[in-house]
Amino acid sequence: MQRKCCAVWAVITLGTTLLCSVPTRAADQPETGWTDKAELGLVATGGNTETTTFSFQNTLKRTWATSAFTLKTAGLRAEQKDVTSFYAYGSPTTFDTIKKKQTRKTAEAYALEGRYDHDITKSFFWFAQAGWDRNRFAGIENRYQAVGGVGNIWFDTDDVKFRTDYGASYTDQEDVVEDPMKDGKYFGARFSWDYENKLTTTTTYKNELSANANLETSSDWRAMMLNAVSVSINSRLALKVSYTVNYENEPASEDVPLYDTVTQDNLIGTVPVPLDEFDTVLAVSLVVNF
Repeated sequence: MQRKCCAVWAVITLGTTLLCSVPTRAADQPETGWTDKAELGLVATGGNTETTTFSFQNTLKRTWATSAFTLKTAGLRAEQKDVTSFYAYGSPTTFDTIKKKQTRKTAEAYALEGRYDHDITKSFFWFAQAGWDRNRFAGIENRYQAVGGVGNIWFDTDDVKFRTDYGASYTDQEDVVEDPMKDGKYFGARFSWDYENKLTTTTTYKNELSANANLETSSDWRAMMLNAVSVSINSRLALKVSYTVNYENEPASEDVPLYDTVTQDNLIGTVPVPLDEFDTVLAVSLVVNF
């Protein structure tokens, strides 16, 4: 895993180093330079129910005359305190209580992605990207992916932006529960789009879709769709509500205890059972623009 993480970082670092030598564009062209957008979300409850959910996402971008480099990081972590034992001691009229709790994670996911885009014409471009993600609750220990391809810019105005891209991908996936019948390394085909519509002076709607198919196994494909609405508070701050759907047509598996069919209390061993195909995330976050 350490070598693969280093490889992903090497691609991102190399892209940043090479692009630093790209000359700046003329004054009449779109603004160039660095931008950064950070999104933070937190939900915490106390008392009878104790839960904590924290999410973050950061998009760092460097723009040149005909190219751009983007680095995205994201994470989600949720914890819940469960009562393991709760009892009283003393007499029916005078007693004390003891409550023992244990903290357990209920969700955890992380992602890192670097991407370089270069314009061929005003409406046609090529791109290259590399990324890593982990979601143990979805059965994914580590997933590395490299993609390269071309795309079209259909709209690029102040109010509406829409682009599509198409590429070839290579995936190396390590599951929490390894399936000996499934090869985690494969070449694939990837399609995605990015749509943004400024509904009002303060409200923006965004939709993203990406799909990746295993060229060696047609039934092995996955897709992600994001719908989000952002409302600006001022030039720096905004509130964002988003709903993300992840779909795996052949999801990873988890080990489930196996009992005999007669008494149903004699543990025989474990069997791999596929996880759910769908994972959804509804998030409310504060967006900070730099």
